[in-house]
Amino acid sequence: MKKWIVSVVVVIIVALICVAGITLYKYDGTTLPSEVQSGDVSNEISGEEIKTIESKEILINAMNSKQTFIEESGEEILFNEFVLPNEKTTAADKYTFVDLDKDGVEELAVLTTADYGEYIVFRYEEVSEKVYGYLIGIRAFQEVKTDGSFRGSSGADSHSYLEMEFADNKMQIKTIAVDDGMIGEYKINGEDVTEEQIDEFVNTWNQKENVTWQTELIEK
Repeated sequence: MKKWIVSVVVVIIVALICVAGITLYKYDGTTLPSEVQSGDVSNEISGEEIKTIESKEILINAMNSKQTFIEESGEEILFNEFVLPNEKTTAADKYTFVDLDKDGVEELAVLTTADYGEYIVFRYEEVSEKVYGYLIGIRAFQEVKTDGSFRGSSGADSHSYLEMEFADNKMQIKTIAVDDGMIGEYKINGEDVTEEQIDEFVNTWNQKENVTWQTELIEK
């Protein structure tokens, strides 16, 4: 009898949820939900997902000058205090979350000053609870893929295919392929290859999924 009563109660609860249109939130890994921004985090989100959301929120705060970050010189500043090499102050134009170093934690890449453009990559260090920022030129961070790879260009027929690494809170760029038709240099993982082989590599790389750039969380 008790089991029968419990079953009936469960059915009634499920029916009420359906009628009321209640949706239990499942984090999709791409945006910060309004529930999180307001502090109302659903019990359906796992501990790891909560940590991911919290770190993303910290990075968004850094982009919006609500959180300081440590630039490569070691100075701790706000984003709107950071001055680009062309002596322009920063203003976020668009951003994307992407795991650049393949460690399972996403960085925040921000395009600044759309009239010319530089990128700043924000990275949250959980141990120190600090945000670090790394500047990368607009021609060195093209066609960013969801696997963290990207393309650099020094001319119409001169391209490098790159990955990013972090060590001791310093950014390092790793070259995975070179396609330089200007001087006839073709390499994959440091090894010389033929033009046909680099063409095959590039065609495969071009088929990878591009990241999605967003604007909705930028505060002007």
